[in-house]
Amino acid sequence: TEEDLSEEVLRIHGYEHITSTLLRGETASGTRNPQMQLNDKVHRILSNKGFFEIRNFSFISPKLIEKLNLAADDKRNKTVVLTNPLGEDTSVMRSTLVPSMLGTISLNQSRNNETAMLYEISPIFDASAYQVGELPHEQPMLCIGAYGPEVNFYRVRDIVLDMVARFGVSCEIIPGAEPYHHPGRAAKLMVGDVCLANVAE
Repeated sequence: TEEDLSEEVLRIHGYEHITSTLLRGETASGTRNPQMQLNDKVHRILSNKGFFEIRNFSFISPKLIEKLNLAADDKRNKTVVLTNPLGEDTSVMRSTLVPSMLGTISLNQSRNNETAMLYEISPIFDASAYQVGELPHEQPMLCIGAYGPEVNFYRVRDIVLDMVARFGVSCEIIPGAEPYHHPGRAAKLMVGDVCLANVAE
C-alpha cells in the first residue's frame, strides 16, 4: 500500500533527514451541553435529599404498560416494537418510566429493604407519531419512587415542589390522578396548561 511504500522510503532515506514540525489542527475545549447541565443539577438536588439514582433497561414488556390501566387513547399505550427482541419481556421501548420504577421498588421490598428513595433520568420513546423507518422521538424524563416508614405523599410532593422552585418555576397544584394512583392522594403540578409533574401514592 501507499503507506508501506512511504515507510520504506523514509527508512532508507533516514528519519533524521525529516525536519521536525509542530502538530497542526484545531482543538475545542470540552463542555457539558445544556441537557447534561440540567441533569447534573437534578442529580445534586435529589442526592442531597437522600435519593439514589437507578438505571433500568429502555426496553420492557408490553404487559407492564397494560398493568397501568391507561385510557385506550393514551399515547403511552402506543410503543415502539423491537424488530428482533431478546424475548417478550424486552420487546418494546419504554413510553413511560413508571413500570421500571415500580419493578425496582417491588424488588427492593421483596428483598426486605425497609425503605428506598430512588430516581431515574432516562428518555422515553414517543411512538404516537412514529412512522416505520423513522426514529421515534426521545423525551428525557425524571421518575421518582420512594417508600418506607417516613415516606408519604406529602413528603414526596414537597421534594418535587422544592426541586421545581430551584429552577425558578412556580406551579399550581390541582387534584388529579392516573388510573394506577390512589384517587385521594394524587396531584398534578401545572404551569398554565402544561402538566409539569404527577405526584401520587
